[in-house]
Amino acid sequence: MKTCFKALTLLTVCCVFAGTANAEYTFRKVFVGGDRVVIYGTPKVYIQDEQVRVKWPGTWKYQIAGKRMTGGNLNVDKKFKYGSGFEHSDSSNGLKVQLKGEHSKNDQTGNNELQMVLSVEFSYKGSTAKLATKNISQEYKKIPSDVYLGSFPKSFAHRFQAAREWSTNTGHSHAFPTFAESKEEVKRNTFQVVAFPANVAHKSDVLISDLKKPKSDLERVMRAHRWGSSQKKRALPDFNINRAGDKYGIVWFPLSVTEKPRDIAASELNNTSNPIELFKSVHKWAVKHHYVSGYPNGEAAIRNGKQYYGVILIKPGKAEVANVTARK
Repeated sequence: MKTCFKALTLLTVCCVFAGTANAEYTFRKVFVGGDRVVIYGTPKVYIQDEQVRVKWPGTWKYQIAGKRMTGGNLNVDKKFKYGSGFEHSDSSNGLKVQLKGEHSKNDQTGNNELQMVLSVEFSYKGSTAKLATKNISQEYKKIPSDVYLGSFPKSFAHRFQAAREWSTNTGHSHAFPTFAESKEEVKRNTFQVVAFPANVAHKSDVLISDLKKPKSDLERVMRAHRWGSSQKKRALPDFNINRAGDKYGIVWFPLSVTEKPRDIAASELNNTSNPIELFKSVHKWAVKHHYVSGYPNGEAAIRNGKQYYGVILIKPGKAEVANVTARK
């Protein structure tokens, strides 16, 4: 069977915005294709500080030699920085769809002009075609820096992931949750984080086997802490995992950011072993004693019949506490 694709062009989207305002660009419903291949969906581009995020929960279908065939789901959710781009692929019934995106920033007119180029390529039995639509311009809505683009993170791990994502979107080097927000703040989808300035914290992917395959959230915190100590650093998990599924994300920062590890009696931390409540109690204890914040390092011991938890206290001026509101 001879494969034939109709000729198609590419999609270019230009949006102009002033200054360094955070912005959300939402493209109206776009149909990409021709007689042979069609993509359905509503692509969206979010801009928050220096981070670009493309979300396209679309679907695609194709027709070859007059025979109608099904395609698949795009489910694009990619993040990249100014001057770079992204790629996303999906395959079905021998046909591969690859979505490519890139953009640049231009200051020549006194405004920042964001140019987004999205091109779609389909490959089938060695033949490739590019798909796209006409040029589209879309007004933007401002997105404050204290907004997390996503649903409210309820679980322990999801909160760490959300804090990490928010930090990378807003120019911080890392953030971790305190879990100390009030009930009223939770009703407003707001959660509290400790944010480190740029270039303070750094991320490494560490083999799960090197972390002794932790079986619980708090053990994962402890294994990250011990890994950091072996490297003469402080470290926390970000609760992300690499694509291969064999490495956990660990965020580390210099010893100078914190005090030496300290043991605090469980009686001073509301006698809790629940990870969320323990993080909350340690943060409140730290603030009460004039630190920016603190967190349990996962270590525990019993001495003279009393339970103690290991904690890390963050020195004044080394980080800041921020309230972040989740918004889809």
